[in-house]
Amino acid sequence: MAEITASAVAKLREMTNAGMMDCKKALTEANGDLSGAVDILRKKGQATATTKGGREAKEGLIAQYIAPGGRLGVLIEVNSQTDFAPLPTISPNALPPIRKPILKPIA
Repeated sequence: MAEITASAVAKLREMTNAGMMDCKKALTEANGDLSGAVDILRKKGQATATTKGGREAKEGLIAQYIAPGGRLGVLIEVNSQTDFAPLPTISPNALPPIRKPILKPIA
């Protein structure tokens, strides 16, 4: 079994943006091979995405915007899969950069 060094874990983290323990486990499973560890992390990520893809997003907020003149409007729904998502960070104040590009092609 290959020795897993902190520098190898750091390099894998830099390459993949995966968590430290995930990188260490992948390197251990790949016997210290960086490219093998990247493949392991990729497969794990695909499996995680498949699992999370079926979840229903039930929590969030709806924001509305009516353009001047009252002829155009947009409703934007932003959802989260968890009920403890920080909704203040998904506030209606964060939505103007989203709503304007939606209305621009219509106007």
